[in-house]
Amino acid sequence: MDYFLGLDVGTSSVKASLVSTDGKKCYSKTEKFIYSYNNNLKVMDADKFCNKCFSVIKKLSLFLMPSDKILSVCVSGAGGNLMFVKNGKPISSVISWQNEFD
Repeated sequence: MDYFLGLDVGTSSVKASLVSTDGKKCYSKTEKFIYSYNNNLKVMDADKFCNKCFSVIKKLSLFLMPSDKILSVCVSGAGGNLMFVKNGKPISSVISWQNEFD
């Protein structure tokens, strides 16, 4: 079977769905994000953030048969979180958009 993969990276969680080419939502998985506070900033460990995003994709892959194909991937997200990256690796915590700055 052929699928489309949708990934929604939001403020509180990352959600992923496999949708068949006829538009039927077949499988979905969600991983919640866990924030902490550091110097009064709401932050999240960048490696844990990335691992949660990959985790939902890995969980969905368990439903696929060897002959199945993912034809396309769409990633969206309304969250305005910030993470600094250098050479493809995170170099900061994920900083939540919900912080208030003067």
